Amino acid sequence: MIYIAALTLVAICVSGCGIAEDSPYDEDISPLVEQLRDPDPVTRSQAADALVDIGTPAVPVLISELGGSWPHKFETSASGVLARIGEPAVPALIEALDNKDFSTRYNAVFALEEMRGVADAAVPALIERLDDKILLVRSSAAFALVRIGAETRTSEVVLGLLDAMDDESLAPYIESYFFDIGDSATLALLRAKSHKDRHIREHADYMLDRLQGRLGSRY
Repeated sequence: MIYIAALTLVAICVSGCGIAEDSPYDEDISPLVEQLRDPDPVTRSQAADALVDIGTPAVPVLISELGGSWPHKFETSASGVLARIGEPAVPALIEALDNKDFSTRYNAVFALEEMRGVADAAVPALIERLDDKILLVRSSAAFALVRIGAETRTSEVVLGLLDAMDDESLAPYIESYFFDIGDSATLALLRAKSHKDRHIREHADYMLDRLQGRLGSRY
C-alpha cells in the first residue's frame, strides 16, 4: 500500500508540479507556423488562429521565425501572431530586440507596437533600439514607443525621444511622432526644459515651439 501511494504521489507531482516540460502542442506548432506561409489565405488565417489559441507554448517557435520571409499580410506573419498572443509574448520579444539579425529586431518591434499598452514593459528596451545601427529599426522603435508608452509612461518616452533627436537621420521621424502624442507630451516637454543635458533642453524647447505652431520644421 505504501508503494502504491508513493507512485500515486509521484504521478500527481509530475502532472501538476511543473516537472514535465513537454507541451501537448509541441508536435502541432511547427506545421502551423509553416502554414502561415501557405498561398491560401484561409489556411493562413486558420493557422494563425490556432497558434493564438495555443498561446505561450507557441512563442519560442514564432520568435525563431521572426527573421524569415513573410510575403503575405501582417496578421498571418510570425510577428502578427505574436502581437495577437499579447502579454505572454512580451518577454521573448524584448529579448529578440537584441538579436544580431536586423529583420528579427524589426519584426519584434513591429509586434510590440501592435500590442500598444500591453507591451508597456518593453519601453526601456525600445528606447535602447533608438541607437540601433539600422535606421528602419530606429524609426520603428520611435513609433512603437509613441504607441505603447505615450499615455502610461509619457515622461520616459519623451526623454528617450528627445535624447535620440541628436541623430539627424532619425530626428524628422521623431518630430512627426511628437504630433501623434499631442497634448500629453507638453507637460513632459516642459519638465525636460530643466534637464541636466543641454541637448535635451534644446530639443524640448524646439518641440514645444513646434507643437504650439510657432516654427516650421528645421529638418
